[in-house]
Formats: sequence, structure tokens, C-alpha cells
Amino acid sequence: MERIVANAIHPGEANTKFAAHAEPWMAKMILDQNEVSPDVGGDTLAWLAEAPENGSISGCYFYEREQVEPSAASTDEEAARRLWDESEAFLARSGY
Repeated sequence: MERIVANAIHPGEANTKFAAHAEPWMAKMILDQNEVSPDVGGDTLAWLAEAPENGSISGCYFYEREQVEPSAASTDEEAARRLWDESEAFLARSGY
């Protein structure tokens, strides 16, 4: 039986036109970055999905095809619980 693997990636500051939907102050911050093409930004995702050896790696964080340590904020269990709770509350208020 094959197992399910799950990993996270940072695509870099990919030029995906995300700034077009952002508040002006955030759009400026996004547009001031050195952006890479969506192809470059998606390279690590495609590599993780297709490389046979990656089927044995799970629970890791990758950037530019390298496993890297995530930030302390991203592994904060209390913050994760709060995000989950706030998301559930938002969805309940929105009728979901």
C-alpha cells in the first residue's frame, strides 16, 4: 500500500499577478520584490510531485529544490490553533 506524503514549498516571489487583488500598500510591497516567472516559482512543486525519490519524504519544507528549515512562526502550535479557530468562526459567520 502506498502512503500519502505531504510537503510544503516556498515558490519564491513569483509573478502571478497576486498584487492586482491586494490592498495598495501590500501591492507596492509585492511589486517591489524581484519576481520570478510562474515556471520558475512552480519548479520545486513539479519536482516534488514527479521525482520518484520524493515519495519517501514527508512533512518537510522546500525552497529551490532544497529542504530548508521553516520559520519559528510557521511551527508555532498556539498560532496554528488560533488560525484554525478563527477560520472556523469566519466560515460559521459566512454561513458555511
